[in-house]
Amino acid sequence: MNFKNKKAYAVTLGCRLNQADTALLFSRLNDAGFEIIKNPKTDTPDLIIINTCTVTGNAASKSRQAARQLKRKYPLSCILVTGCDCNKAAEQWKQEECVDIIMPNNGKKNIIQHLEQWFKQREDLSNEEKINKLTIPANTPKPDVFKENIFAAYPFRQRAFLKIQEGCNAFCTYCIVPYVRGPERSRDYYEVINDAKNLIKQNYKEIIITGVNISTYRDKNRGINELLKDISDIPGDFRIRLSSMEPHQENFALVDTIKDYNKICPFLHVPLQSGSNDILNKMGRKYKTQDFFDFIEYARTSIPGVHLGTDIISGFPGETDELFEETCSFLKKANFANIHSFRFSPREGTPAASFENQIPHRIIKNRAAIIQKIADESKILFIKSQIGQNLTMLIEKIEDNGSFRGWTENYIKVIIQHENLEIGTFHNFTLIEPYLSK
Repeated sequence: MNFKNKKAYAVTLGCRLNQADTALLFSRLNDAGFEIIKNPKTDTPDLIIINTCTVTGNAASKSRQAARQLKRKYPLSCILVTGCDCNKAAEQWKQEECVDIIMPNNGKKNIIQHLEQWFKQREDLSNEEKINKLTIPANTPKPDVFKENIFAAYPFRQRAFLKIQEGCNAFCTYCIVPYVRGPERSRDYYEVINDAKNLIKQNYKEIIITGVNISTYRDKNRGINELLKDISDIPGDFRIRLSSMEPHQENFALVDTIKDYNKICPFLHVPLQSGSNDILNKMGRKYKTQDFFDFIEYARTSIPGVHLGTDIISGFPGETDELFEETCSFLKKANFANIHSFRFSPREGTPAASFENQIPHRIIKNRAAIIQKIADESKILFIKSQIGQNLTMLIEKIEDNGSFRGWTENYIKVIIQHENLEIGTFHNFTLIEPYLSK
């Protein structure tokens, strides 16, 4: 089937890996003849993709709300839902009248085949006949090295996400991801390198390495460090940023790689989740707080100006006031550059959803607010520590007043006035307080 002159639009919810998956879908659609559009308000799409998230119940609800709203606005468009919530809640999606195609994660590589089936059915039916919902069955992928057999496309971005890994074997007691993404598996080494070369050729200045847990990357005897070194050696004016990674034995060597290769941004985001060893044990995390502290101290000593970020879950079942205070004390001692504060949300299908001693919502809310205050104070301290340093920002946007906005290599948002800057270029400068973005 020829999809020339057909237009596609996508809504992506959730993590950076979802963003990378959408970019791979864009390439497949482009190759089949679709035009990718940025704004459906000005250009009605024939196809709308909703790449769903299911990490929390709220994320799943937002996915459904997006599908319903878009079908109301564009009743003649084909609504295709994919992503993790289609693996988690396929039966619920089947009950949604607004959805035309339900495609779990394993169906993404064959999206064109599924679209051909649906659009052919629509062509063969009269206006009075109802098109049957197309549901692709989910399966559990094998823990093998895999290929995407396509390169990513980012038509409306300054940054590009490079997918290198899938799945998780950790099975933390609160997390649904291993159940919907499958076991750990890595993308073919040479395909990753070639995808990186393709992104650099397209003049993307920042490439973000992403996966469920990039530290576990391995293709034969090559791990994340070998991969980063080879990408860094590709000629071109670009930088590499690592997305979130779990605590892992590879991370100490990763610090050494960042230190030795200046194309890799001094940025590490490693989820702690709790500063209490008792709660870490109940979460199924495989480290102690001292192990985590030893790592961040090594990173901070090895890489001057490194941005160290983390995630914290407030109100995990069994978190007493005393255990919560342990987390607060740890965060103050660690002095992270940023802290993403999350409220515990029982996720059906995970062990923690049925744990005893669930914390009341009002207490969780209060604790999350306390964590956020610590986060705000820590962020200010980090930024102040960088005033007077020579940094490089990637220019990403022009503000209404003509100033330029961008991010430094260690992830400080900056607004600067200058006469001769361009979007998508690097600018070297000395950080002063008036440059800092609110």
